[in-house]
Amino acid sequence: MTKNHNILIIDSGIGGLPYFTSIKHLLEAHALACTIDYLADNDAFPYGAKNDSQLQAHLHTLANKLKEAHKHYDVIVIACNTASIYGKEIFTKHLPNTPILTTTPTLCMQNTSSESFLLLATSATCRAYQHLGNITIIPADPLVRWVETLFPQASQAERMKYLETFVIEQIPIQHPATLILGCTHFLHIKNDLEKLLTSHHLQIAETTQALAQELLQTLLHQGATKGKVQLGELYLTRYLPEDKAYYQKIAGEYHFEFNKHRLF
Repeated sequence: MTKNHNILIIDSGIGGLPYFTSIKHLLEAHALACTIDYLADNDAFPYGAKNDSQLQAHLHTLANKLKEAHKHYDVIVIACNTASIYGKEIFTKHLPNTPILTTTPTLCMQNTSSESFLLLATSATCRAYQHLGNITIIPADPLVRWVETLFPQASQAERMKYLETFVIEQIPIQHPATLILGCTHFLHIKNDLEKLLTSHHLQIAETTQALAQELLQTLLHQGATKGKVQLGELYLTRYLPEDKAYYQKIAGEYHFEFNKHRLF
């Protein structure tokens, strides 16, 4: 008998979409019966500019809403480093019977032989790692906002011009070292950064494949059966006209249903 597993991927905006793509491809390769939904918590964007107490209060509220949501999920993927760091215990407390998978810069550090790291992340994520002596932290909240709001509409020339200025001003030449993309939004600009950082001799590390593999193993442990990967709905936490216009286009690009239902 086929059991369809429901998966929810969460981010504050579009940052989790590269994780969705990686997860979709891996689960399709294994032909598992599942439906993938995506929640953009856009009403709280950006997570990373909030202080610790604001983050924790919001994540308590979000986890509690998910507990009361109209749809049950077999696995929840927090595709956001900031929410993973500050929210893993909170989500586990509110949803004790649901596996909560997370992504943090620590995953990158564990999977490389590098001893020196640059952490490009939100202010909140950087705070959690500032005590480590082998990491140079680069808080980049304006870059997160740019990726969320301007990157999708920008031309390639406009993107490269903005990023070239950012690299020159913000990323030190420090090698050998590994640059950790510690905000999921930065996966959208990974290829552009690699081109611009050629002379820096930096290895770029991120966690899309690791998180997709963890999800695969979780589903197999739950007894996932063979079947089809289905794309579900893209949900928001704020539905202003400009939000709906922005995410309607994104939902189309990623083949999600949109604006049919509210998750909670």
